[in-house]
Amino acid sequence: KTTAGPAVIPAAAGGVGAAASTGGCVVEVGDWVEFVLTDAPNDPQYVNIISGPTDVEQSFINAEEPLARALLGHGVHEKGILKLGDVASELEVLQIHKPRKHPGK
Repeated sequence: KTTAGPAVIPAAAGGVGAAASTGGCVVEVGDWVEFVLTDAPNDPQYVNIISGPTDVEQSFINAEEPLARALLGHGVHEKGILKLGDVASELEVLQIHKPRKHPGK
């Protein structure tokens, strides 16, 4: 198992074909999530939480990783705690991008 830290691509670099949400939903597996660490509010990050293996270069984070666990279940503007060893950092969800559903699938 690979443990991914909060090293992900900046939000500005993410172009995702998905519906953006600013409220009324929570982060789930399959979502792209834009977030910030509250001690770095001007450095938004963007990840896709998946059930497959983590690939930090592609910003895919397995749902069992600490970063994913800190984001899952939170809504827009809600805060979570990212725990890496003895260090805990607060993060805030900025946007949730739900994957598009294809008819008939």
